Amino acid sequence: MTKATSLLVAVFVLLTMACGGAPEPPPEEVDAGPVGEPAGEGSILRIDRRLDSLIPTGATIEKVAEGYTFTEGPVWIRGEQRLLFSDVRANAIHQWTAADGASPFIDPVFEGDREGLRSISSNGLTFDTEGRLIICEHGNRRISRVEEDGSRTVLVDGYEGSRLNSPNDAVFGSDGSLYFTDPSYGLEGLEESPLRELDFNGIYRLRPDGELQLLVSDQTRPNGIALSPDESTLYVANSDANNKVWMAYDVDDEGASNGRVFYDVNDQTAAGGADGMKVDLRGNVFATGPGGVWVFGPDGVHLGTILMPEVTANVAWGGDGRTLYMTASTGVYRIDLATAGAIPGNPVVVMETTRGNVTMELFADQAPVSVSNFLQYAYAGFYEDTIFHRVIENFMIQGGGMGTNLVPKITREAIVNEATNGLGNRRGTVAMARTAAVNSATSQFFINHANNGGRGLDHRGTAPDAYGYAVFGEVVDGMDVVDAIAGVQTTAQGAHGNVPVTPVVINAMTVQP
Repeated sequence: MTKATSLLVAVFVLLTMACGGAPEPPPEEVDAGPVGEPAGEGSILRIDRRLDSLIPTGATIEKVAEGYTFTEGPVWIRGEQRLLFSDVRANAIHQWTAADGASPFIDPVFEGDREGLRSISSNGLTFDTEGRLIICEHGNRRISRVEEDGSRTVLVDGYEGSRLNSPNDAVFGSDGSLYFTDPSYGLEGLEESPLRELDFNGIYRLRPDGELQLLVSDQTRPNGIALSPDESTLYVANSDANNKVWMAYDVDDEGASNGRVFYDVNDQTAAGGADGMKVDLRGNVFATGPGGVWVFGPDGVHLGTILMPEVTANVAWGGDGRTLYMTASTGVYRIDLATAGAIPGNPVVVMETTRGNVTMELFADQAPVSVSNFLQYAYAGFYEDTIFHRVIENFMIQGGGMGTNLVPKITREAIVNEATNGLGNRRGTVAMARTAAVNSATSQFFINHANNGGRGLDHRGTAPDAYGYAVFGEVVDGMDVVDAIAGVQTTAQGAHGNVPVTPVVINAMTVQP
C-alpha cells in the first residue's frame, strides 16, 4: 500500500468515526424462550434422553379441530374412535372423529340462572366403568352422570351441607372412587364470590357408596388431577398464577398425606399455568403448563416439553392408547407417541396366532397393575413370535415368554399379585402366570380351558401355595381357537413338559382403538 493510499484510509476512518459510523458492539442476546425441534404445528424440546423412548424422533403435532373459544376436558370413547371435549366459554361439549370431523355433542351444557357465575359450562370429562359420561359442571356446581336417555344424575354437589365451588377435573381409581378438584373458577370474584359457601378450594374422593371425603383443603387453586399407575400417588396441578406448581400426595384408604411439590414452574414466563394432566402406563406425567405439555419422569425430572402454538389446558389418551390429544385454546391437537396411557373403560386386545385369532377384554378396573403390565408388553411388540409353550387340555394354555427355541425372553421387573381382586379362574379367563413366589409374574399369561378355581388357582389365603393367580381378562371371541390350541399334540422338550409338537406362535398382540 502506498503512503497516499494509507493516508486516505486513515482519513476515511477518522471521518466515519466522527460521523458515528464506528462498528457497533454486537447486540445482547434476547431470551426468546425454549426452542425445540420442529414438529408440525409445534415443536419438541428434548432435555433428558428418556424422552426419546416416549416421543419418537419425527413425531408430528397435528391440529384436528379449530374455531372454538377455550377447549378443555378431552376424553376418548373406546370402541367408537371418538373424542369428546368441552368448549368452556361457549357452554358446549363437542365430539370429533377422523371420519366426520367435529360437531356439537351437548349444546348447551348449562341452562340455569347465570347471575354471579363466571363460567357455566362443563370442564373435565371422563367415563365410569359402565361407559357413562361424567361431567364436571361449573354452572351447576356439581359432578353429574349422563344416562342412556340423555338425562343427568347428580353424583355430588355439596360437602357437609355447603355447595361445591365449581368442580373442575376428575379421575377414577380402579375401585370406582372418583377423585376431583373444586376450585372457584366458575364463580364471579373467585374466592371473593358471595355465592361461595366453602372457605377453601378442595380436593376430594367420592367413594362408590356415595361417601365424600375431603383429601386436601390447603391447595390454593387445585386444577388438573391424575393417579400414578399403582394409584399410590395423586398428582394435582395448582393453577394459581402466584404459585404455579404440580403437587404430589401419597394416597391410601385413609386419605392423602405427604403433600409435596412435584415440580415448580414459577420461573417460567411462557403463557399458561399448571393445568390438566395424564399419566402413561410407565408412570411418566404429561402435564399442560407454560408453553405446552411438560413431560416428567416418575422421579419428577423434567424430560422435555411439547411446545404448542396456543395455551394448552388439558390432554387425553386416544386411539389405541398411544395418541395424545391436546386441547389448546381455540383448537384440538394430537401427537402419536411411543408410550401409551390408560383410556377410561376396559381395553380390548386381539391376539393373532397360527391357529386363529382370540379377542380378550382386559379388566382394567379390577386388575389395574396386571392390565398395565400386559399392555406395556403388547405395545412394545414383546409377544410377537412367542409361543404357547405349556398346553394342557381341560386345564389351561400358557404362553407369552418364550420363542420356539424355548429360551425365556428378557422381561421387566415382576409385578404385584392381584389375585385378591375377586376374579375367579373360570373357563375363558386370562390370568398372570408366575413361579412359586407370590409376586413373580412378568410377561407370561395363561387362558383357563376349564373352571379351575377348585384346582387351587383362586386366592384362598396369604400363604404362597394359597395366594392364587391373578385373573385380569377374559376371552370374548375366539374361544374355539383356544379349544383348538388346547387340543394339539404335545411332548416333553428338555425341562419343559406339555410343549406343542407343532409350535403355536403368537404373531401379534394388538390393542384395539
